[in-house]
Amino acid sequence: MRMRGCLLMVVLLGIPAAAGADAIPMPGPAVVVRLYRAAIPAEELAAARNLASGILEAAGIAVSWSLCLSGAGQVAPGCHRPLGAGEVIVHIVSGTDANAASHQQSLGFALIDRGTSTGTVANVYADRIAALAGGSDADPTSLLGRAIAHEIGHLLMGTNRHSTRGLMRAVWSQRELRQNTPVDWQFSDEDARTMRNLIEARRLLRRAEASR
Repeated sequence: MRMRGCLLMVVLLGIPAAAGADAIPMPGPAVVVRLYRAAIPAEELAAARNLASGILEAAGIAVSWSLCLSGAGQVAPGCHRPLGAGEVIVHIVSGTDANAASHQQSLGFALIDRGTSTGTVANVYADRIAALAGGSDADPTSLLGRAIAHEIGHLLMGTNRHSTRGLMRAVWSQRELRQNTPVDWQFSDEDARTMRNLIEARRLLRRAEASR
């Protein structure tokens, strides 16, 4: 999402769904996110997480969260084990981190293996989101939740392409942020259908592989 010099680079990949560490099982198509947070108050992160969940649930996708990093920097025991199928990692970090140096204009970034269209780790840069929100009088917590949902959308659709409308559009303009029109922050019907279909296809593939 380009916003007058602020580019949210979302390069995410298709991951099937399964239950994860400390996550609450949910019915229907689902994704499990191991969430690591930096210096964000717990209540603000919870609000952003709930907003992201609501956006995905409106598209027919359930999301379960494993909170892996406490404010004291301690990693939850269940988050030490290898990732299971359907689990991904989202780091909420600072854009001043050395690892973000090559993405100076991005609000978030995730690596993708283009050969397999798979990947597991994404970063979202909380300080850059807060700065952008301040420049448009937008709520930074809401913008954080929308950015997280956008990246999960790329992950579930297995592509870094953007849509022409809805949450998955490439550009989030200052005008759109100020107007805060609900349809701009929802998945389009087409994107929602694509996510659900791919989750089901991957579930059937795993079942077939397990029966061999």
